[in-house]
Amino acid sequence: MTDVNRQSSEWLEAVRAHSVLIAEESEALRELLSNWLPGVDTHAATSVSELHAAFDTTVAVAILSETVVDESATAVKTRILRQNPYCQLVGVVPRSASVMPHEDRYDELIQRPVFKEEFQETVEYRLVAGTYSNLVSEMFDLNSTILALEQATADEVSERDEKLDTLQARYDALDEQLSEFQAHLSHDTLVRILRTNKRHSEFLAEPSDDSEEQTTDGKYRPQRCPSCRLPWDVDHRNDLGVGYTQLGADVYQCTRCNAVIHGLAGDQRVY
Repeated sequence: MTDVNRQSSEWLEAVRAHSVLIAEESEALRELLSNWLPGVDTHAATSVSELHAAFDTTVAVAILSETVVDESATAVKTRILRQNPYCQLVGVVPRSASVMPHEDRYDELIQRPVFKEEFQETVEYRLVAGTYSNLVSEMFDLNSTILALEQATADEVSERDEKLDTLQARYDALDEQLSEFQAHLSHDTLVRILRTNKRHSEFLAEPSDDSEEQTTDGKYRPQRCPSCRLPWDVDHRNDLGVGYTQLGADVYQCTRCNAVIHGLAGDQRVY
């Protein structure tokens, strides 16, 4: 890697809090690609099921070999972006293949054989793009949560103040990290990142035939908390758990903002 390991402590803290998922059948290539990313946390997968099991909200870049995702590429993209709309998708395809059928599936393509410099440059940019986008999203979510807590009643002041102190500390840390990113990222790079995020939003807004949002234990469960936008049904690997606790049939409580949500097909009531 080049710039990623030469930046400030704020930059490094943010980037190293994220990870890269490598979905590749060949063990030798998986290990080689991982070794080409010094200082970066990597996860490995050899099948679609392993990919979904390994994916969590720390993943900023998913390296997806066509030998693994194959015909499931669109479904894999849908599931990944529902859990993290800012995850950067890099497809690895045969060099002999036409890239046209693959361009809509990924944010960037690498053709085999994979070369070290091309791979590192691609992942470095995508890791920064995914990290920056996640930080911006988290900051907006935290701001909404802080504003909501500030409206607490007098009876809730003690609990509110404790939460506010924790959230404000995280907000301040995010502010420092984002300032560092913005000092190093050019206008053209920021525009490129925004374009990728816009494509992801447009993709997620398209009608889907799948029924991933339908659950066996209720009529409907949101993919994110309608109040603070925390992703649900993904392991946050901290005290947030999977983002919610179930209080009853189609009734859920967010583990971050404590909003109680009644799941209804196409709508969520928040209390």
